[in-house]
Amino acid sequence: MKALRPAEWRELPVPRLTMALHRLAFALSDRNPYKGKVRADHKIGWHYDANVAQSLIFQGKILPSNIKVNPKSNTIMQWGFKIENNTISQVEGSMADLIWVATMSLAQAAKPVLFFVEPGDNGYKLLDGSHRLMRADLDGKAEVDAYLVSEQDSSLFLRQD
Repeated sequence: MKALRPAEWRELPVPRLTMALHRLAFALSDRNPYKGKVRADHKIGWHYDANVAQSLIFQGKILPSNIKVNPKSNTIMQWGFKIENNTISQVEGSMADLIWVATMSLAQAAKPVLFFVEPGDNGYKLLDGSHRLMRADLDGKAEVDAYLVSEQDSSLFLRQD
């Protein structure tokens, strides 16, 4: 998909017919059963639920830390998302929706990304916001706002499959 790197945020050049067909296909398709779920590496048959985490944050039951993350390092590592010669691409087998990345609204693109710490992991894992990270990378941002949920609080949104 060809894309111009904008100096300021604006709709990227995606043909209207492509956007219309994409939205129609999305509306008619079954919901992705894995959306909002991150497999637990330490517990087979379990996952972390992004919707539950967001609800707990909204209710004030989880107080995440505010952090800044580099979108490029996260998008390459997670999705094989690249921008080369004004072309965006992803590795084979990646299921990221590049049309959504290129057409998401400013309000959606500005929402903080959500990370969490899993028991036994030395770093943090992405829970919600992969497309926003890709958009930030596409827009040339060096860092984005994110929330980080502690290892202790991550157990509150751990669910059995």
